[in-house]
Amino acid sequence: MPQRRRSPRASPQVERLSEMAARAQRAIDLDHPPVNRANLLYMPTEHQPVLAAELTELLAPEPGQTAVDCTFGGGGHARRIAAALGPSGTLICIDRDPAAEARYEAFAAEAPCATRFVATDFAAGLRTLRGEAEAETDGREGLRSLELLIALYKSARDGRRINLPLEY
Repeated sequence: MPQRRRSPRASPQVERLSEMAARAQRAIDLDHPPVNRANLLYMPTEHQPVLAAELTELLAPEPGQTAVDCTFGGGGHARRIAAALGPSGTLICIDRDPAAEARYEAFAAEAPCATRFVATDFAAGLRTLRGEAEAETDGREGLRSLELLIALYKSARDGRRINLPLEY
C-alpha cells in the first residue's frame, strides 16, 4: 500500500509558524486596539494592466454599448474597452482614488467614446448607477453654494441681513 504524503501545510513547522503568527497578532491587538478605518492604497501611475486583452475578448464590448469600469485606476483596461465601444458607445469609470480622477481626465480627452467619471468606491458607484442612491454630488450642492454667494453679495450691497436657511 502506498504511503500517503502529508500536505506541507500540515507540517509541524507550519503549525508552529501559524501559532507564532497568531500570538504576534494577539499582542498587536492588545497594544493597538482595532480602529474602524480603511487603509487606502493608491495605485502608482505606471501601472500595467493585467490580462487586458483577455478581459476585452471575454466581455466582447460592441459599438454603441455602455460599459462600466468599476476600478478605473490608470485606465489600461478602459482604453481597450473604449476602443471597442467606439464613438456611439459610453464608458463609465468608477474609482475612489483621488489621483485616478486626474488620470481619467487625460484618458477622457482622447477616448474614442463618451465617458463619465464617478468618484467613489465601486459598490457605491454601482448603487448610484442603478438609481438606488444619489450621487455624492448631483449639482444641488453647487446650486445652493451659488445661491448663498449671491445672497451674501446682495446683503453686502443692500445692507440687509440674510435669513437662513435660504428658500429653495
